[in-house]
Amino acid sequence: MIRHCWSVLCQNIITDSETNIVSYVMTIDNVIAPEFPVVLPFLAIGTSWEKDTGGDVVENFSIRISHVSPEGKVSPFIETGNISMHSYRHRMNFVLNGASFDRAGTHHFNIEARINDMWACVASLPVFVSLSRRNDASAVLNAVKQ
Repeated sequence: MIRHCWSVLCQNIITDSETNIVSYVMTIDNVIAPEFPVVLPFLAIGTSWEKDTGGDVVENFSIRISHVSPEGKVSPFIETGNISMHSYRHRMNFVLNGASFDRAGTHHFNIEARINDMWACVASLPVFVSLSRRNDASAVLNAVKQ
């Protein structure tokens, strides 16, 4: 069986080509918007998975990432096809550049896995979005008006 280990929301994911070591750069849990809607031009989600079956057993699963508004409206963002997991651990990284927020409140990025034809939410990454009270564009890093 496949198990979700962890997920992280960040601005960039860098994988060293020689060592395969991954850096998750500038984690995100808060966005201060100068006005709405606001778009984050750089956004990524890193995930880690492991299987509890033997090394020779291939496990299959799919991943779906959805944006959930503060009101609970679910908008699908990414859905993978079938992923065959051969090794004990597996990382999956997703680039979500251009994610848009149209209002203040706590938004979520839900990570769901389909294992044995059943979808289950394995993680929910919150992002608190607020409106800047200052008239200072430098208060908002890497956010752009849509």
